[in-house]
Amino acid sequence: MTSFPSRFAFQPSVVQLRSQDIDEVNHLLSQSQWQPNLVQLEPGLLEHHYLIAQLGGIQFARVTVNLPMLHRSGSPDRTLTFALPLSPDPAYTWCGFPLTQCQIIVLRANREVNLLGRSSS
Repeated sequence: MTSFPSRFAFQPSVVQLRSQDIDEVNHLLSQSQWQPNLVQLEPGLLEHHYLIAQLGGIQFARVTVNLPMLHRSGSPDRTLTFALPLSPDPAYTWCGFPLTQCQIIVLRANREVNLLGRSSS
């Protein structure tokens, strides 16, 4: 199990989280100052990977999953989060709208995340 540095309070860091257990993913993300509520929407063996780069108050996260997931959470205090779809086909929807490679999500602190991820490769 991966863990965040105890001084994660916006110190520069890069952390990778890999898990096959949704409860573990929720627990690990809660250590990164997110308030996660991830739900696996289909049965099966989960392959979940997060890559999070924290640079002061700016955080970059890359998420890959093999099963549909609903990601609802609150963004951390004093952060600015960028989400960039990297898949050629819309694999995610943001607040009900499909995301494409030509779009970017910028999320200010204390805003709700509402991301639905469909199966991706």
